Amino acid sequence: MWSDVAARYARDGWVNAGPILDEGEIAALREGVDQVIDDCVRRARYPSREACLRIVQLWHDPWRVAPAYAALRRHPVLADLGRTVLDAPSVRVATQRLILKPPRGCSPLPWHQDQAGWPIATPRGVAIWLALDDVDGESGGLRYRTGSHRSGTAGDPVDGVVRAGEALLHHAQTWHASTSNRSDRWRRACILLLVDARVPPREGAWDAVAHPVVGVPRCRA
Repeated sequence: MWSDVAARYARDGWVNAGPILDEGEIAALREGVDQVIDDCVRRARYPSREACLRIVQLWHDPWRVAPAYAALRRHPVLADLGRTVLDAPSVRVATQRLILKPPRGCSPLPWHQDQAGWPIATPRGVAIWLALDDVDGESGGLRYRTGSHRSGTAGDPVDGVVRAGEALLHHAQTWHASTSNRSDRWRRACILLLVDARVPPREGAWDAVAHPVVGVPRCRA
């Protein structure tokens, strides 16, 4: 099902995999955003949500607070997509992050590669960037240097325009960046890092609760 997506991912280092989430799932995840923000306000004793968002735009492990994000980790389509792209019999959820850029807010993110921040020492993982809003260059969208996972800095910057419910995939060594949100719209996104379940972490051992193996392993001939 995902063979064309996998081929474009291998060639370009990133790809828009198209629609993944339905309207009900998008609505539940947007509601989960509010749950995560409210929990942060309570725990850190921010005076308001607005004050919280001026300081925090990245949340780790939203699944610990919002049930919709717990369910997202075991989404069967995402698991199948990850297995196909990585050509792996099974995949593990290594990280889940919620990234918010409120209207007219947040600084741009400079060009970078993700590998140094991943909990595995090899690029046997795929970052899945799920849009909860329509995103373009004006609202803080991602930009990629196509082919840079193979050749360093090859290619002119390309905007990763994406609609709510669609998924952008990128390689650990693909150079990418994002603009500030200059629009009057939210830019809410969830990032899942799925890794080949056979790959060990950089340090220690995987925690089965925090880093579950997801989906049914694919049979190999």
